[in-house]
Amino acid sequence: MYRNEDIHCWSGIHFLYVTFAFVGICLYYPLATFMYANLQFQDKALDLKYKPTFLIVLSQIKLMIAGLATFFQQEDDIIVQLILIGSSMLVISFYSFKNQPCLITQANMWHTAGYGSIAWVINKTSNYHSLDYDWSYFR
Repeated sequence: MYRNEDIHCWSGIHFLYVTFAFVGICLYYPLATFMYANLQFQDKALDLKYKPTFLIVLSQIKLMIAGLATFFQQEDDIIVQLILIGSSMLVISFYSFKNQPCLITQANMWHTAGYGSIAWVINKTSNYHSLDYDWSYFR
C-alpha cells in the first residue's frame, strides 16, 4: 500500500469522500442498530430473547468501548479505559437489574451478576493501577 501524495486532507475530492461517508453512516447506522434488536424475534429456535431497548443500549455501549479502545490506546491511558469500561458495566448491571430485559426470568439474575462482577473486577484493577498513574493528564 502506497501513500498518495496528491490527496490533501479536507480539500478537493477528499472532502467529497468524507461527506459521502458521513451521509452513508448517518443513513446506515440507525437502521442497522434498530434492525439488529428486532432480528432475534425472527429466529424461532433462539431461547434467550431480550427487550429490543436493552439490545440497543448494549450495542451502543459496546460501540463506545470500541471507540474508547481506539482513541485511548497508549499504555498510559489504561486507567481511563478501566474507569469508563467499569462504569459502563455497572450501568448495564443496574439496567439489567431494574428492567429485567430477558424474557426468561432466571437469566436476568445471571446477566446482572455477570455485568456486576465485571464492574467489580475492573474497579479493583483500576484501583491498583491508579496508585502509580500520572493524573496530570486531567489537569
